Amino acid sequence: MADHAARPVRALVSFDGTERCDAAVLEPRSRQALEATLREHEQVAIRGSGLSYCQAGAAGGGVPSVSTKALDRILELDRDAATITVEAGCTVGALVRHAVENGFWFPVLPGHPEITVGGCAAFNTHGKTQHDVGQFSDHITSLTLLHPDHGETVCGPDEQPELFQLTVGGMGLTGWILDLTLRLQPLAGGSIRRRAHRADDFVDAVEIMERHARPGSQLYSWNDASRTGATFGRGVVYEECFVDEGDAATTRFASLRPEQRGRLVPFPVWNRLTARVVNAAYFQLEHRRRERTMPVLDGAFPINGKEGYFHAFGRRGFHEYQVIVPRADWADAIERTRGIVRDRGACVTLASLKLFRGDPHHLWFRGDGVCLTLDGPADPRTHAMFADLDELAVDLGAPVNLAKDSRLGKAAASRIFPGYDAFAAALEAYDPARRFDSELRRRIGV
Repeated sequence: MADHAARPVRALVSFDGTERCDAAVLEPRSRQALEATLREHEQVAIRGSGLSYCQAGAAGGGVPSVSTKALDRILELDRDAATITVEAGCTVGALVRHAVENGFWFPVLPGHPEITVGGCAAFNTHGKTQHDVGQFSDHITSLTLLHPDHGETVCGPDEQPELFQLTVGGMGLTGWILDLTLRLQPLAGGSIRRRAHRADDFVDAVEIMERHARPGSQLYSWNDASRTGATFGRGVVYEECFVDEGDAATTRFASLRPEQRGRLVPFPVWNRLTARVVNAAYFQLEHRRRERTMPVLDGAFPINGKEGYFHAFGRRGFHEYQVIVPRADWADAIERTRGIVRDRGACVTLASLKLFRGDPHHLWFRGDGVCLTLDGPADPRTHAMFADLDELAVDLGAPVNLAKDSRLGKAAASRIFPGYDAFAAALEAYDPARRFDSELRRRIGV
């Protein structure tokens, strides 16, 4: 019997609150227990912090979820090589805090500190620096993959690169990542200075970001898409850089738990009226606060401390859409998006932008252009709006972020991603028994 803590079957919910399934959660507490657990079950789903917007860590139908929670150690920090080796269950908050305490920095961080390093690799996540330093895979020197039919395999950019490319961005479907070695940077300062630049609309926001894009900069925006007139997308571009002042490691990380949805706010607060009121107030506040300096860990995770935003969607939940629009098509795409939001009468609670670069591969969320993010309540109008945006993505050859999408099906995914067939074929060749499963895998048909 595997040495793990077993929990009864319970309801597992995606972070956005729209996908649910019943599954047992197993939590092996050692590598030996993990190996035994994988041998005992024909199929499992790998579950990190459970913060994927979709059901990437649960499958239902009798397939247990195996949690990385207890396998979360920081194994080694090599100062001479400027690398750190961690287990997959280590959170990015723990990773970056340890790095900062030792005078280093990791430059590709998702929005919240409780997301696991394994989850970041599984979706090849990005941060506020994608235009400068790329994505999570660009900073992995090697990883150790465990598959019950293949044993342990070390792979990386230079060692078994095809398996490496199938694993990063592979949604946890090639096996269990035992450990990862990540490349660090010297910490450039104990604080982050954030400057806010007013943007008149989405097109103006991108032009501002391009003017301020430089090595070492962190760039992202907040935009108001709740109004579909001439000010559609007005907002604030945030430009961040390190400064050598302050205490870098005093930040308290907050908890983010999808199972708490509906307990604090049972009914949704967000609608078209509240979105307009809140966005108008936020715009007035932010564009007047031209400059702020904060501890480096406060600036690292934009969602940390703002968990109430997600609770305000209530038990019904929300949907998020992320798409990389080619720069040459940006102005036309935004005008088309404005028409979609207006015609569908949808409530957009949040919009934001980042600059992106890189070549697409498999089902990775990577490409050259502008990353557009839109949030809306989980209701028919949002569904219709996002279905229209799927057609826009197909027309532009624009990848969408599967980690943030809980409604995209096989038909749309196969049209949106040129690498869909190659990914499915490579995954089938490596794991014909489909030892690793998830609701996401079933939905997109790989």
